[in-house]
Amino acid sequence: MSISMEQPPVVAPEERQCRDSDRANRRIAVRVVCHVPASACALGRVDTLARWATIKDQSPQGIGILAPRLYEVGTVLFVWTEARNVEPPILARVVHTRAESNGIFHGCKKLWETDITG
Repeated sequence: MSISMEQPPVVAPEERQCRDSDRANRRIAVRVVCHVPASACALGRVDTLARWATIKDQSPQGIGILAPRLYEVGTVLFVWTEARNVEPPILARVVHTRAESNGIFHGCKKLWETDITG
């Protein structure tokens, strides 16, 4: 029986960084790009109401919201569409934010009632 003593291939740091970045950007489900008028409010804080928000993308696990104000990372949002339809409001926790030319984009993880009540 022979044991191979080959070394693993050497990967340049910039190539490794790219691979790590690709791994971090993988999603469980593809987000669907959309442009749905909505409103958002931090859960339990009526003074944080943001009318004229827009749902920019959505998946079963997450939602992207563009709002005229900043919601801090960790904030639980109550989001509802402005259309008169039967879709229930969405609960979502802000995971990341970034400034855009027309507002603040909030990347959020959708939550269920059990995530809030324990």
